[in-house]
Amino acid sequence: MTDVLAALNGLGLSETEIVIYQAVLATGSRPASVIAKKAGLKRAHTYNILEALKEKGIVQETIKNGVRHYSPIAPSSLLAMMENQVAELIQKKKKLEGIIPLLENIQNSIGRQAKVRLFQGKDGICEIFEDILRVGEDMFSFVDLQNSWSSYDDDSRHWIESFIQRREQRGITWRAIAVKSDVSDRELKRRSAAKRKVKILTGVHLPGEINIYGPKVALTSTKGEMIGALVENEPIADTLRAVHQVLWALLPDY
Repeated sequence: MTDVLAALNGLGLSETEIVIYQAVLATGSRPASVIAKKAGLKRAHTYNILEALKEKGIVQETIKNGVRHYSPIAPSSLLAMMENQVAELIQKKKKLEGIIPLLENIQNSIGRQAKVRLFQGKDGICEIFEDILRVGEDMFSFVDLQNSWSSYDDDSRHWIESFIQRREQRGITWRAIAVKSDVSDRELKRRSAAKRKVKILTGVHLPGEINIYGPKVALTSTKGEMIGALVENEPIADTLRAVHQVLWALLPDY
């Protein structure tokens, strides 16, 4: 029954609505009083829920001898309802995507003032990297993969692989100056090499990671406590990107 509750809840039904719907399935076309008794609920409350289910198209109403009877739609019809909801969500998503540039213009209408935001925890670090995808410009990175996401779990590895795949799909090139290590050797060999260029850096220790993209600079530490800072300031981003480019020209390929 837990699976039934979870599935019907995913359709947008409350727990009480699910109880009433199951009672209607079990009784067939019956008055609210019979359905209420089957569900173990008060008649008035049951009637209100039945009316809500009728509006959602889950139950149907007929009049027999002047009394309202309620009957369920075929369970297979619920799948069609879910498919309609999915189609509506897709349309809503497309409409939202269409106005994102307008909303961003409104946000930036006061001018590009320097902004600094702090993030904590895994979700916070993930949000920083999601911002890289939203900006959509190439990444210029200083990284030691031995210290970057060093505490792997299955969820983290899956998320990183998803990020890399989505980065590639968006045509974002990762230009990384990476510290030479066994971990870097392994990870660079294991991960997809599409839209990726890497230079070797030796003789230094980088406990944190720097990613420059567009007018933003992300500083993150994922070894131990996960914390990050996102700086949105074009002069700072351009300065660090210039330092990256100077070093890039001097370093060998990984």
